[in-house]
Amino acid sequence: MNDRAVERLFKRYYRPLVLFANGYLHSLAEAEDLVSEQFTRLWDGGRLAGVTTAAESTYLFTVTRNACINFLEKKKLPVTAIDLPHHRIAAREADALDDDEAAVIRAALANLPERTRQVVESVVILDNSYKEAADSLGISVNTVKTLLRLGMKELREGLGRRLKAAR
Repeated sequence: MNDRAVERLFKRYYRPLVLFANGYLHSLAEAEDLVSEQFTRLWDGGRLAGVTTAAESTYLFTVTRNACINFLEKKKLPVTAIDLPHHRIAAREADALDDDEAAVIRAALANLPERTRQVVESVVILDNSYKEAADSLGISVNTVKTLLRLGMKELREGLGRRLKAAR
């Protein structure tokens, strides 16, 4: 597998894998480190060479799940399983999202006002509760709700136009 193919896999699967790993580790920083490390190991070890395109998603999510379990067991922490339907949803979303659409979504998020973007990322991407988002951002729960509502409205409107233009 060449560098471009690995770069394509990384761009397509990195974020969904981090979110998936975060479901086990409950730490975004540790999830990002773990997924990055798995990509490095897969590339350096040449393990991706035998993986077919149809099996990429399943393989990468399985490797990530196993790495999460090993990480938790080394730290003697309880392993909380993620239901298989969650795994399928994350894999399906990663497969369905092409690079152009992902770039449009990243650009739309970047165009939101800073605090609104932080709220949207915290609640939607990191799956934090309103209270968790409010606490981590140092704002009230009502402010989180308001900024989330405004941010999602702006994203829906903006993404609708941008995704049509990108296609």
